[in-house]
Amino acid sequence: MAIEPDILDPQLNTFDGSVGPSRTQVITVTSGKGGVGKTNVVANTAIALAQTGKRVLVLDADLGLGNVDILLGLTPKYTLEHVLAKTCRLEDIALTGPNGIVVLPASTGISQLTVLTEAQQLILQEELERLASTMDVLLIDISRMLLWGGLAAIILTRAMRATNTTLEFYADPISPYVYIAWHRLRTLLTGRPEITVQVRPVLLAGLLGHFGQLGPAEIAPKRVFTFKDITRRCHELSLPLRGPATHPFNPLTALRAMIAAPEPDRGRALGAIVDAGWGRGIDLADPLALQAALDHAGLDGAALIAATSDPAIKQELQVATQTAAARGVFGVPTFAVADELVFGQDRIPDALNILAGADPIDHAQVAAMLARPAGAQRRRP
Repeated sequence: MAIEPDILDPQLNTFDGSVGPSRTQVITVTSGKGGVGKTNVVANTAIALAQTGKRVLVLDADLGLGNVDILLGLTPKYTLEHVLAKTCRLEDIALTGPNGIVVLPASTGISQLTVLTEAQQLILQEELERLASTMDVLLIDISRMLLWGGLAAIILTRAMRATNTTLEFYADPISPYVYIAWHRLRTLLTGRPEITVQVRPVLLAGLLGHFGQLGPAEIAPKRVFTFKDITRRCHELSLPLRGPATHPFNPLTALRAMIAAPEPDRGRALGAIVDAGWGRGIDLADPLALQAALDHAGLDGAALIAATSDPAIKQELQVATQTAAARGVFGVPTFAVADELVFGQDRIPDALNILAGADPIDHAQVAAMLARPAGAQRRRP
């Protein structure tokens, strides 16, 4: 069986490795029973990709009949069994096959691979990540019985940690929920250095105007509820809460200062601004107060505030807001993972599940519900 490399979608199962800037494509092949050609698919795919210049790592995780090494003409001295016994490391069992393919041979019939201890899982996970991060493609030949086992947890953990790792955060410091979201996000991402957060400053008033909505502060009962709610949420998270000197306030200077910051520093700028306003009660419409807050965060506050009068910066914020609205961003905080949008500080776990490829949504079902006709229309004054 030959597989043409151009039939492989380069966007399919593409993961950012948690080590270094490289991207490792992960392809897992399984089957409902033996003898249907699963290992042939893996071997031929590996060869086809290697012939295009890709660095390919093959993990043979078939407990029933691990024979990728045989198909590639290799004779292993050590297998995963020896790694678990701590007699060698994962890299010690690696074999070099045709076209430079690297193969990690299986331990056929070793049932302990399905019930790994936490320590064994950690060993294999770290070593697999280290090896895979140096490769362009990780091909996994996995048996049906292993799909629910310990080694499967290693494979899935790597996939979850390495899938699309960019989380876009649409923010306007006028919203107290952006303050809460920033701190909740930092907590949830502790120990997750592989995830990159890209802060997207947008003008909430522009989004509201685009969709014909009123802001929470423009509906009196909702304004009361909002301040009570953020008090409860901040108490829950042990966050200080004083609120800015005025609210609503004009957030344009703060937003433009965030836009003026280099993209890697926009998160730090956002954190400095919301902490100063919502945490310490600073007037976020005061340029000097904003400058001090940015300086306190180690940024060049004077330069960022000076840049807020630059027509190009003003235009960039306007375009960013229009682009966000066209994308479907209707409020803040909103989180984007590729084409999926998640709204609200309490929905960050949903965004992380999408990042991990674990979104439970059935898109066909959602599309069917959206296609249903409206049964009534609200009268508008």
